[in-house]
Amino acid sequence: LSEKVHALVTDGLTIGHPCCNVRHCDRPLLSNRDHYCSDHAYREQICAVEYCEQPVESDFKTCSDLNHRALEAHYKNRNKAMFQLKARMHRAQVAHPNDASAAEAPLDETEHAELPKGAQDVRNKADMEKDQGKPETGNRKLHLLFGRRRTHNEQIMVRPCGIIIQRATFFGSETVTQVVDMIKKTFKTRNSQPETIFYDNNCGVYKHLEATGDPINRQIGLPVDVFHWECKHKKSNIECSYHCNPHAFPELIAEDGRSWVFNSSAAEQTNVWLGGYHAIIREMNVVLYNFFLDEIIMRRNEKMIKKLEQGDVLVGTIPNAHFTDVDEDLYK
Repeated sequence: LSEKVHALVTDGLTIGHPCCNVRHCDRPLLSNRDHYCSDHAYREQICAVEYCEQPVESDFKTCSDLNHRALEAHYKNRNKAMFQLKARMHRAQVAHPNDASAAEAPLDETEHAELPKGAQDVRNKADMEKDQGKPETGNRKLHLLFGRRRTHNEQIMVRPCGIIIQRATFFGSETVTQVVDMIKKTFKTRNSQPETIFYDNNCGVYKHLEATGDPINRQIGLPVDVFHWECKHKKSNIECSYHCNPHAFPELIAEDGRSWVFNSSAAEQTNVWLGGYHAIIREMNVVLYNFFLDEIIMRRNEKMIKKLEQGDVLVGTIPNAHFTDVDEDLYK
């Protein structure tokens, strides 16, 4: 054996638990009935329109702005409709979602509405900058937080053989910065790092790493998984067409030149299994949620290892010290 190639696949699944309504806040709720953590409890008295900082009016969840008030009335009328109640019950009872995606959040959590013509845009400067490049008309929406927000997704890291080595809860959105942070927290020494990490948005990760001068893209190969690269990516920029092109990594191509050494869809396939538990975990508090997921993942890994050992596979392990030790200069 002249060299080793450890590969890893990461992907997100839209399951989660109730969390603070402040986007990206990871402080736990005191109760699952709460909408805000203890640090942000004061926001119960702030307008339910996201980014609006005006106080609520008595007996309302919105401020005195007539546009916001009209949206609240529309929301209440919709929520009373019988077909909405039936749709909500149907989603809650789905045990195994399609395409590794959990059922949508109930309608009492968030509401999205078009920004009325001439209405004041209540987003702050930072959020407006995020929307640069979008057309001025046609897609600007208000986000109304009348109920609980949920964590955005569970991000898992899976070996191509199906062993889950890490998971993380992402709040607010699945961003490249959170994925990069997850990589750094998981692999703290050079010996623990894989040679290759497949991810459907590795072109975005690569661009972020180049912009920030982060060395990860010079330590680890970052190809887009084969399915997304062939079917979902335009390949019109250098990241997609060259740096993250799986065909540019000869160690990933089998000897016949037509197949792949690793299953780059392992995370999506594993998410189909994990998504089957969403009806069980959706109302768990954060402690029970994390305990349950950790337990079922450990038990699944044990079964997978036994299955691999019974087959024509040589199961290898990486010493724990490679993960518990810390190389302070690794990502500098």
